[in-house]
Amino acid sequence: MRDIPAAATGLRPILVTFAVPQEANPFRRMLPNTGPARVLITGIGPERARRALEVSLRDSLPAAVISGGFAGGLDPELLPGQVVCDTTDAPQFERGLRESGARPARFCSVPRILTTVTEKAALRNQTGAQAVDMESELIRQLCRERQLPCGIVRVISDAANQSLPLDFNLFLDRDGDLAWGRLLLALARRPGRIGPLIRLLATTRAAARRLAAVLAGCITPVAAPPGPR
Repeated sequence: MRDIPAAATGLRPILVTFAVPQEANPFRRMLPNTGPARVLITGIGPERARRALEVSLRDSLPAAVISGGFAGGLDPELLPGQVVCDTTDAPQFERGLRESGARPARFCSVPRILTTVTEKAALRNQTGAQAVDMESELIRQLCRERQLPCGIVRVISDAANQSLPLDFNLFLDRDGDLAWGRLLLALARRPGRIGPLIRLLATTRAAARRLAAVLAGCITPVAAPPGPR
């Protein structure tokens, strides 16, 4: 975790949560330019997000929380790299997100990774949501209980018409971390999946960089101290 001390600006920091470091790393590198911001890696899934966020909020309350990271596309119009957002509970970020190119969207959170086009289409039909993740609903609920502003700012990592190369749910350990040994063994047995996986990793790296730029664009004007009058 890396942050800019709030004492330096007289402001409480904005807490930005991510499930895994791969989502957060480009934004972490931009932190010196984003005002008082703090990154929290929660782990994958709602229960891990609950535990991590409850501990963080017990220690200190931020000025606002942003649920960041990847999201799966449910709306066919959303392509990988598109940043989508919901500022219902955090309107202070709306202008910066709009100017940074983020698109308003309706989110749905589920307890497992959706890996097939069929699963995504079924959830879209059931909920009307445009994007799916695993943590945002829980994070927003915890913030509402504490009357904290909470925005959702996510980047599409895989489109609605795109199945993932592997069922990543099979490679999560009891703590929700990716079990790389099992994953590599599966790839050894199915080498045809290596190419699609490499392409997915390249897509998600580019998506994480795009998300970092948008987050910086929406946080900086909100977090910056007022200038001299």
